[in-house]
Amino acid sequence: MDCTISVQPTPNPSALKFILDVPVKTKDSAVYRRGAACGSNKLAEALLRVDNVSEVYFATNFITVTQSG
Repeated sequence: MDCTISVQPTPNPSALKFILDVPVKTKDSAVYRRGAACGSNKLAEALLRVDNVSEVYFATNFITVTQSG
């Protein structure tokens, strides 16, 4: 599947917002801080394995990634 991703800063200097032209979550939103909490969200689990990523937030068409160092 092809998609377009644009990146925007957030008010938090330790986070970036990745906006997609396809839905990433169809209902509600979700915050993940540990891989074990990701359930079936394999992308969130993979992002949390990246060095210094401390949190990922999924909403309708964007993902915010926060780093800790």
